[in-house]
Amino acid sequence: LVNKHVEMGKPVAEMYYYGTVYNHSDDAYNWFRIGSDVKQHSFLFSRDKAVFYGSLKLSNALTLGNIGKNNLRKEIPEGDDEQNAEESAKHVNFRELKNSGDGTIFYDSDNHIVAIKIEGKWMKLKVEELPKGVSYDFD
Repeated sequence: LVNKHVEMGKPVAEMYYYGTVYNHSDDAYNWFRIGSDVKQHSFLFSRDKAVFYGSLKLSNALTLGNIGKNNLRKEIPEGDDEQNAEESAKHVNFRELKNSGDGTIFYDSDNHIVAIKIEGKWMKLKVEELPKGVSYDFD
């Protein structure tokens, strides 16, 4: 699908694999595998989740999810997810954090901490100021 949406100022080309539930709910989307036809290898993509069985090498910065109370929604919004995309995305954030496993990490924008789940409990990641003489001046 090409040019149905514009995000971050650019038109979007979209690839997905619909199941037999023809709507915009999470259940309507199956996994789309890239890389190999071997189970538990390669990279899987669905509507709101990606699973990387292989390693991920980034050549630039990684930005954690910036999540606070203003972008969480406990209940599923009424109506079609395409028409309620923003509220639906807030519910996805809530659902993923609620059902997350150990190793899940995000930036808690309300408390200005990095939170990580360890042994089923949310904990804050300890951070400290950079050593004297070390700075990242990107201005």
